[in-house]
Amino acid sequence: MSNIKHVVSFSGGMGSFAEAKSCVDQFGKNNVTLLFSDTMMEDEDLYRFKDECVKFLKCELITLSDGRTPFEVFKDEKFMGNSRVDPCSKILKC
Repeated sequence: MSNIKHVVSFSGGMGSFAEAKSCVDQFGKNNVTLLFSDTMMEDEDLYRFKDECVKFLKCELITLSDGRTPFEVFKDEKFMGNSRVDPCSKILKC
């Protein structure tokens, strides 16, 4: 087992769950941290799945949250959201 801490960017979807499980299987639950960036407006099923994954994997979860939704960021930045430029990702997910 490794003593290095592995951080998995955990979106709450199947792809990031598969990566998290792979890391836990390879490095052990004590060496894996899941990092969830909460946009405050995900579907309630995503939050349920995230919680179930953490319970199943038994590793640490760190949740980052600016406290604003993407729409609040658009308003605060005086920027109309669109699919080409997304200040919310830079602000809410970094």
